[in-house]
Amino acid sequence: EDTNSNVDIFVDEISLVMKEAEGMEVTRDTMQSINNENKSNMNKIIAIMDNIKESTEESADIIYKLIKGLNYMKLKNTFFYTLRENVKDEDSNSGNFLVRSGMIKKTSAGVYMYLPMGLKVFNKIQEIVREEMNDAGAQEVSMPALISEDVYVASGRRANFGSSMFSLKDRFNKPFVLGPTHEELFAMAAQMKIRSYKDMPFNIYQFQTKFRDEPRPRFGLIRVREFVMKDAYTFDTNLDGLNISYQKMFDAYKKSFDRMKLDYKIVRADTGVMGGLLSEEFQAVTPIGEDTLVLCDSCDYASNIEVSECIT
Repeated sequence: EDTNSNVDIFVDEISLVMKEAEGMEVTRDTMQSINNENKSNMNKIIAIMDNIKESTEESADIIYKLIKGLNYMKLKNTFFYTLRENVKDEDSNSGNFLVRSGMIKKTSAGVYMYLPMGLKVFNKIQEIVREEMNDAGAQEVSMPALISEDVYVASGRRANFGSSMFSLKDRFNKPFVLGPTHEELFAMAAQMKIRSYKDMPFNIYQFQTKFRDEPRPRFGLIRVREFVMKDAYTFDTNLDGLNISYQKMFDAYKKSFDRMKLDYKIVRADTGVMGGLLSEEFQAVTPIGEDTLVLCDSCDYASNIEVSECIT
């Protein structure tokens, strides 16, 4: 019933467009502007229009019927649904709305499946970030999610992750983990290229699924056990080169957030287990979340409360 209602609303909108066009020539460009995404269906209609010699009113009626039939079939065969009631096991409005709108579905605490509409949005976000990273000169790679535990033991970080790292053993009783982060593997990849200072600088990045055994997953997609992260790593010969690379990444992130039209702040933050001289977080400003920000309305001071010098 909901699907039929959506079809009727869409068809009514198209009908209004056609009625407003009465007395004017209905051109190929007019039809192409109605629904650019539905190219295959529009091409069929445009081909028929090329052979229509009747009046504009007759053309509008024929096109109206074609659009109604084509889009009804499109919606009818689409995996899409909505829920009328609130979801009981979602503790945030964002998570509740995402589930009710048919974008995601929880399979267990902190683990979600992305349904067609949600995956489409996810892919669009990923493509924006990918475009900005590529424009900044970075090159995309893909690291494994299943990693030998020895890799993290050798770097000295296995103990730091503790129980937050998912661990398992293969049939030969060798320990493996599901990667919570990939610095070690990027360093291994860089070793294969770098033979002298002339082999730098370069920047490599990935979109990869990360796994962290959160003790209390919450807030929908904000705090989860399985998620996709875009992480990038630059390799430079000195600190000056590192600063240049850092600024390129800063600009790429800023452009990405601006293109997505998010309300965000850039704040200083703790470097955490990653280490480093400086950490700046691009934080979306929302009523809920995992962090508390210290912001000044009369100056540009912005910091995570964890590293804020003072609060007055």
